[in-house]
Order: sequence, then structure tokens, then C-alpha cells
Amino acid sequence: MLKKIMNKMKAIKNLFQTRYFVALFAVLIISARAIWSSFKYDDTSFYLTLLASIVLLIPDIGNIASRITKFKKGDLEIELANQITALAGETKKAEEIEESGSKFEQEYLPEDTKNRIIEYSRDPKGGLIAVAVDIESRVTDLAKRYQISSSPRYLSPIKIIDTLTEKGIIPKVLQGLMRDFWTIRNKAVHDSKFKLGSEDLLRLLDLGVRILDLLYFTNPSIYDPSRTDRIWNIYHAIKRYIAQITAAGTATNESLNKLLQETKDVNVLFKDKEISKYIDLLYGKGVDLQSLEFSLNKDSEKRQEIADKRIELFSWFPRQYDIVDKMFKPYLSE
Repeated sequence: MLKKIMNKMKAIKNLFQTRYFVALFAVLIISARAIWSSFKYDDTSFYLTLLASIVLLIPDIGNIASRITKFKKGDLEIELANQITALAGETKKAEEIEESGSKFEQEYLPEDTKNRIIEYSRDPKGGLIAVAVDIESRVTDLAKRYQISSSPRYLSPIKIIDTLTEKGIIPKVLQGLMRDFWTIRNKAVHDSKFKLGSEDLLRLLDLGVRILDLLYFTNPSIYDPSRTDRIWNIYHAIKRYIAQITAAGTATNESLNKLLQETKDVNVLFKDKEISKYIDLLYGKGVDLQSLEFSLNKDSEKRQEIADKRIELFSWFPRQYDIVDKMFKPYLSE
């Protein structure tokens, strides 16, 4: 008995489910139009019949729509994965062109950029955002160096790349590579319809790092208006370092770090390694002087020996002013 009552209640509940209610309402109106002469079976009746049929014959439109959406989403993700594969092929071709020898020469990636690249793989999605920032920063720096725009931050990276390639400053292949990478990267990071797996994210991250590397290939025959200013900056940075040591009597952590930071473009600006090796020498001598200063206050037994070494090393620095002038003269008189 109880079971019969429960079954009747379920039937009543089902009757009032949205789709049954819609169908019942449509049937009642159709019946009224058929029975009473004042009602006519016209276009409205036809569409109501069609609506009732659809609601009854298709049990769960919501689930079907959801399945269609999921299928479309999966299809889009497959398409994006295919685009990454195509971009990988384009990147490999570009790298082969540069390795085979061309008019472009590779500059050195800054150490801080190299260190960040190592961290990227730990968080592929965050790394993808970070490498895009590094790419944009590099593109902006090139725009400033070659005076593409007085306010490059207001231009899109794609627009700047177009101008740089048209002027022959960077390889032409980067024009298409950057455009494709930027499009795929925006979909992967910002479009909620896409959810790439970790493997595809790592592939895209790897391509971003390789494109960043290609952006350090520049044409040395193209005049760089900022080159002389950057050489002067390195020259003055070395002179300031020497002056700080001669004034303080020793090197400090701050002066050592500033020397490295302010001369980081040395390998980009000079083909030979003479100035780069000289900066390494200055840094090493500064560390040695700092170490002797520390030992002087700690080792009482060898105090005189340490003091003599310190005086000899300290006297080396003032003599470097003339050496720096001679070393930079050929570049600053261009």
C-alpha cells in the first residue's frame, strides 16, 4: 500500500517537472483550440505542438548542451595543442637558420634572466607568464636602443617586432614566431575555454624560452644609436668603483654588486673579451681586498704580514684610472 502511494507521489512529482509541465500546458492549449470553434489550429498551435514534442522526445536538453560544449572545448584544446606543435616546428627551423650562419650575431642573455629561466619549469603556467614578461622586456629594450619609439611601453610587442624585423635589426622569422606564440600564450593563460595539460604547458614554456633566446640575435651592421651611451655608462661604472675603493680603503658588498650590475652589458657591446676579463679582475681584486681587511681585524699573529699585503693591493687601484682610459679610448672616440 505504502509502495503504491509512493509511486503515485513520484508520478505527480514527475508530472510537475519543468519539461512535463511545459508539454502539458502546450497540449491543453492545442486541445482548447481544436474543441472550441473560437480557437483555430493556426501557426501558434503548430509551434506549441512542436515545442511539446521536443520537450517530451528529448529527455535532457541540458545534458546534451553540456556534452556539445565539452566536445567543442576538447576540440579547441586539440586545436591549441596542434598549434603548439606547429610553432615548435617553426621555432626549430628558425634556430637552424641562425646556427647555419647568418648576418645576425647572438648577444649574451643577462645572468638574472638565465637564473629566472631555471625557475620557470617549477610552475609552468606561472613560468609562461614570466617568460612572456621577459620577452616583452627584451622587445621594449630593443625599441629603446634603436629608437623605434620614444614611448615603447605604449606599443604592443607584436608592433615593435614588426618594425624591428622590417628594419633588419632582428631575424625576419621572429615576426611570425612572435605573433603565433603571443596568440597561443593568450589563449592558454587568459581564455577559460582552454585548459592545457602540464605537458603542453611545458612545451609552450620551452618555446617561449627559445624565442627569447632568438631575440638576442641582432644585426651588428645596423647602427645602434644607444651603443656609445651604454659604453660610456660602463666606463663611468668602472671609474666609480675604483673611486669608492680608494675613498673607503676597501671594497664593500654594495660596490662589488654595483660593478656587476652596471657592467652587465659588457659582452653585448664588445666583441673581444678584454674589457670583460678586466672587469672580472677588478671584481676579484676587490674581493681580495675585502678579505684582507676582514683578516686584519681577526688574525693578530699575522697582522703585519696581512697589513703589508693589504697596502700593496690597495695601491693597485689608483693606478687603474689611466689603464681604464687607454682601454676605452678606441670605443669612445668612434
